[in-house]
Amino acid sequence: MEYRMPLDVIRDRVLEATIWNHDTLQENEFLGGIRLPLSHLDLMKETVEWFPLGSLR
Repeated sequence: MEYRMPLDVIRDRVLEATIWNHDTLQENEFLGGIRLPLSHLDLMKETVEWFPLGSLR
């Protein structure tokens, strides 16, 4: 995904990602999620990293 916004705006944001299991016969199941403050990343380069999922509560 790519967004074109000034870095000083993005640094104060939090990226929230959720992972769901899609099921056609039952309700979709929440598998986990993460809230990642973008101030913790070097936004001038690509980040390839594993992040642990949690409940987001």
